Amino acid sequence: MEHTKQFTVFAVGEEWYGIDILHLSSIELLDGIRIVPNADPAIMGVVNIRGSLLPVVDLRYLLYRKKMEVTEACRLLVCAETLGSFVLAVNEASDIWEIDLASIEELSDAPYKKGISHVEGTLVTILDGAQLAKEIEHQVQKQ
Repeated sequence: MEHTKQFTVFAVGEEWYGIDILHLSSIELLDGIRIVPNADPAIMGVVNIRGSLLPVVDLRYLLYRKKMEVTEACRLLVCAETLGSFVLAVNEASDIWEIDLASIEELSDAPYKKGISHVEGTLVTILDGAQLAKEIEHQVQKQ
C-alpha cells in the first residue's frame, strides 16, 4: 500500500499548493505568452510548448478572482495530456516534495482541493488534478 506520494509544490499568491507529479509534464519559465482577445479573465493567453499551442490559466485568478502579478519567479506548470491541454501560471514553483498521505487532512470547500498538509513547516493545499481540470474546463466554457 502506498504511504507517500510525490507532489510538485508551488505558490499562488501567498498560499502553497501541491499537485501529484504525474499530472504535470514539465515546469517552464513564464515566457512567450500571446494575449487572446475576449478570452475568459482566467486565461492569460496561449503559449507554444514543444510545438503545441496551449491556453495559459492564471491559477490565482481561478482560485481568488485576482490577477497574478508577473515576476521573474513565476512559472508555467505544463499539465500532462491525461488532464487536458493547458498550462497553469503560478507565482513560484518549488521542488518535488514527498508527502505522507496520512498527513493530508480532507477539505470539502472545493471539489478540486483534496486536502491540506503540514510539510517542512509549510501549510500545503493538495489539489486534485482531474477535478481542477474539470473546473478549468467549466470556467472556460461559461464564456
